[in-house]
Amino acid sequence: MALAPQSPAYRAPQLFQALRVLDLLEFTGSAVHAAELLQLSQSSVVRHSRRTTAELGLELKPPSDPQGLSCGDGACLRLLRRAAKRHRLDAGVARIAADGWLSSALQDLNAVLPLPARFRPLRQWHALVRSHVVDGALVWGQDLRQQIPELSAQQELRSGLLWDGCVLVPVGAMPLQLVRAQHQPRCIPGMPRWSGVLLPPLPCCPAITSLVQQHQRQPLHLCSGHNNPVTWAESLRGNPVDALVSPGWRRQLEATGLALQPVPFAPGITAEVWLLVHRRDWTQQPQLTELAGLIGDQLNRGPVSCDPLIHQPDKLSVTE
Repeated sequence: MALAPQSPAYRAPQLFQALRVLDLLEFTGSAVHAAELLQLSQSSVVRHSRRTTAELGLELKPPSDPQGLSCGDGACLRLLRRAAKRHRLDAGVARIAADGWLSSALQDLNAVLPLPARFRPLRQWHALVRSHVVDGALVWGQDLRQQIPELSAQQELRSGLLWDGCVLVPVGAMPLQLVRAQHQPRCIPGMPRWSGVLLPPLPCCPAITSLVQQHQRQPLHLCSGHNNPVTWAESLRGNPVDALVSPGWRRQLEATGLALQPVPFAPGITAEVWLLVHRRDWTQQPQLTELAGLIGDQLNRGPVSCDPLIHQPDKLSVTE
């Protein structure tokens, strides 16, 4: 089945509702945030998650390492998640994740189910995709080059790559720009060297952090809880600092009532955007190939060519 051309009234079967609680708890990393999305109390989310993990023989606990999954990753749970994913894709929708900078590339795609924006390290995105918590994630190409250098040995980074059970597909590029809150009483006009620039947490954008330093600016990393435009706006309002943003993230910041002005930033940063999906889904679910092209259109790149990977060996109005 092709992707839905307009917002479908997709609802996950009752059979998968307990699994949805686990998935959102895993994705958000917080029972409070999962409860908000599910419109349940925090105690209900904790109770449901504990019961489900106990029935599956899993242990619910915080991850012991950055790549860990707090709800476990047993074989039975993976099979259940694969079944839920197959139901979504057959219905013509997909659960695609992105950080705040990249979330605007998904907002106008009716076939993408809504997920809150989250700034995450690359390998955490990989863990969520490989364990089928999400159907795919948008990631930064510069981080791929920096953190997984062995990928370049497969083939050129233009055609797509295999990575530990997953597939990485180039879909486009996004310009990043510097902005500053207007009416800063203590702000020095111009762009002084080594002045501060607000960025996501360092593990979430190490390559872009390096590019900012090459521009002789001082990275100021926000904590992991700064995942929404309101908290970014609060950090910018009244402080003599700039922020690196995507065009979509800037619009979301301005929607909070914060007036922004551009800051000169030559030669600027254009970041590569890649779609991370499970290898089996990429070869068996043509909807994801279509989705990669739609995201490319959103990024003004047009559809991508994905054939080389297949031959390698072995709207926010949509609700679940």
